[in-house]
Amino acid sequence: MRKDLVKAILDYFNILSVVGISTAMGILWRRMNATGMFSSTILAGSSYVLTRYVLMCGRDITIAVPIVVGIAAGVIGSLATKPPRREAIERFFTKIYVPIGQDEKLALPLDQVVPQSSRWITAGGLFVAKPSRESWVGFVVTLGICLACVLAMLAILE
Repeated sequence: MRKDLVKAILDYFNILSVVGISTAMGILWRRMNATGMFSSTILAGSSYVLTRYVLMCGRDITIAVPIVVGIAAGVIGSLATKPPRREAIERFFTKIYVPIGQDEKLALPLDQVVPQSSRWITAGGLFVAKPSRESWVGFVVTLGICLACVLAMLAILE
């Protein structure tokens, strides 16, 4: 019973991680659209189930294949269909990069919200702002929590 519960929890986290591929692509790549999101999500999740339960592949294949399939499906689905409107992209990124509680900045154009000097990567349609100190601290704390969860799960398995 205990191993079945742990297996179910691990499967849940694995499926969340492969679905997260499309989310990350949508946040980082300006060309990602709804078709790319759905393609990536459905095919990455399906390939996880296929490699894990139908083909009974090892852990490496079960993780690697859905990642590759999810990225490929997102790129192909987005490039094969119409790109999102520029205004929608600008509004989306403005909402992402305006800090909570500073709603008056939502009316500003993206170039004022995230000036060129605050951008890290913009080549190839990517849009990554330079992380602030708060972002790095939040990342490290979240990483610590995730590692603690993994260690706790491994302890339960022992």
